[in-house]
Amino acid sequence: HKYRVSIRWHSKRGHCTSTAAKDDGNMPRPEASGPPANYYDATEAAKYTSSSRIIRVQAEIAARCVELLNFPAGARRLVVDVGCGSGLSGAALERAGHAWVGCDVSRDMLRVAARR
Repeated sequence: HKYRVSIRWHSKRGHCTSTAAKDDGNMPRPEASGPPANYYDATEAAKYTSSSRIIRVQAEIAARCVELLNFPAGARRLVVDVGCGSGLSGAALERAGHAWVGCDVSRDMLRVAARR
């Protein structure tokens, strides 16, 4: 069976929790059906820095995630970005004054992130 995993940061408790739910098929994800290299190759990775729509959506999501982290004003934090992709969320962390380390299953996405 396929499962979706979600991770949630609990700012008041200062920790994360994760949940897994059986994938009902309503949210197909290409990476669930094969290796990431099949879907996040150099061509697909390049779209993340050339598509204005992807950049806008990722920037909005990343900005909201930074807001939800609820770090104290002026505090600089080191954040691990699991599934960092092309580094768009890392850029939002940098704009907010934080440092970040990213990891991703796609080497091509990591190459794009390193160039950013």
